[in-house]
This record gives sequence, structure tokens and C-alpha cells, in this order.
Amino acid sequence: MVDGDTYQKRDWMTTSRDPGLSPTVFLVEQAPNVSLRTHFHRNNQFQVFVRGSGTIGRHPLGALMVHYAGAYSGYGPIVTGPEGLAHFTLRTVFETGSLTPSKDAAEMKRGPKRQLHSEIVPMLEPAALAASRDVEICDLIPPQPDGVIARLVTMPPCSTHSNIDPAGSAGQFHLIVEGSLVAPDRPRERWESVFASPEQGPLLLAACRT
Repeated sequence: MVDGDTYQKRDWMTTSRDPGLSPTVFLVEQAPNVSLRTHFHRNNQFQVFVRGSGTIGRHPLGALMVHYAGAYSGYGPIVTGPEGLAHFTLRTVFETGSLTPSKDAAEMKRGPKRQLHSEIVPMLEPAALAASRDVEICDLIPPQPDGVIARLVTMPPCSTHSNIDPAGSAGQFHLIVEGSLVAPDRPRERWESVFASPEQGPLLLAACRT
């Protein structure tokens, strides 16, 4: 139980606690038919839902779906369905815990609040992914004026793809939701991730043979 809400949290990427750039990825798993209260964070974040079903506010959740919340934007509650729910949280700056509008109103900064929700897109099964023939790109959250984007890239075995240049952004996460790839220096398996800092240039992704 964390901050009065019941869920399990596992770190998948930790770098540092630098207030400017400290990429972080963790997996949150919620049991069936429970609720994670409405809350907010001090930093921008993406949430990638990879298993189960539920709702976030009035929006349905499922695998695969992406939710973006800007800093100090309250969202929730996250309510799980009969299968429970699992999602990755991705932030470019390390942060612990959560804040609630009722208890932490003094922490909330004034200004525009922002949330973006993608549609639910079914993930390919391993056999279908292995049988794919062309690189396919689906913008789950289309490019925004400030560079926010969530993109699903489907890559056939042994194919390569040069991703979007992260220059001018806060950085770029690559999360593998199925299969495996080499990026940029070693094989990465399902649910592992790679972070590209703004000065790195576009990453060359190479899908492994399945």
C-alpha cells in the first residue's frame, strides 16, 4: 500500500535524481476491481497500459493505450476491471510518491492543465509480429506543438528503423511492448526500454529475429 492506495510498483529504469534530467521507468500493477485515487505529480509523464482493463476518469483503459499528464495536472481515479491493470510510467525527471488535490492543494501550481488519451490499439501476438513484412507506424498521440508524441512502431524481424530526432525535446523513451530489438548497443527484450537524450540524435532501432 502506497499513500493509501493498494498497488505494486517495480522499477525498470533508474538513473539519478538530477532535477533536470533523470529518466525513470516503473511498472504499476493493480489488482482487479480496485481504485487508485485522483492525484497529480510535479513532472510531465506518460503512462503506457500493457495489460488488463479499466477506466481513467471517463476514459476506457486497455492494452495498448497511452495516457499523458502534464505536470500539476490531476488525473484519475484509475479503476481496474476484472483482470486488474498494469501500466508503465515514464518520466524524464525522477519523482517519488503522488499528490492529491484535497491534501496537497498548496503544492498545485496555477496554469493550464493537460491530459492526452490515445485510443486502445490491440497489440500483435508474437506469431503475428514474426509474420509482419513492413515497418508500420501508428501515432497513438499525434505530434503536439510542443513535441509531445506517442508512436507505435511495428517492425518485422531483422528490419531497421530510424526514429524521430529528440532534439529540442526533454528526451525520448522507447518501450518494447512485444518482441525484442537492438537499441542502440545491445539486445532489449519485452518491456525493457531505452532513453535517448535530446543531444543524441535519432536512434537506429534494429528488430531481432524471432
